[in-house]
Order: sequence, then C-alpha cells, then structure tokens
Amino acid sequence: MRKFIYRAHTWLGIIVAVPVLAWTSSGLLYAWPNAVEGGQVESIQASLVRITPNEAILRANQFAGKQLPTTALTLLMRQGRPVYQAIGGMGAEALM
Repeated sequence: MRKFIYRAHTWLGIIVAVPVLAWTSSGLLYAWPNAVEGGQVESIQASLVRITPNEAILRANQFAGKQLPTTALTLLMRQGRPVYQAIGGMGAEALM
C-alpha cells in the first residue's frame, strides 16, 4: 500500500507539474521585454502625439459603427509612430 501511495504521488506530481510549468513559462514572456512586441521599449515624444486617448476611443467607435468594449488603452511606439492600442472583451485592436 505504501509503495502505491508513493507511485501515485509521483505520477500526480508529474501530471500537475507539466501544466504549471507551461503556465509559468508563458507568464515569463511578459517579464522580458525582448520576448514580446519586438523587444524594444521606446520613449514616446509628447510632440508626436496628435490626439488624446478620449479622441482615439471616439474615432475607433465611429470607425466600427458601434461602442467597442474597451477595458484598457495604452500608448506605444510602432515603426517610429505613437499608436494607441485598445484592449477589450473581444481582443486587441490597434487604433491609429
């Protein structure tokens, strides 16, 4: 009986460890800036930003023809231009 418990504990540990290891390694991608979004963190020049966050959301809603479910709005640099990125319940969409 004791041998069975040790074997069951070993196999359960392996079965549980594989998904936990995958979950942890995928979370580490966000901790390393070189692994996500091209790997560079660029500073944003305020003079290049032409519209406010509220205007960006309004333009995106007008473009879509409906109210988009935006839960977060970030400003980042892409190809030397500042771009708003809206994240909502339906995924992520880049707003120009």
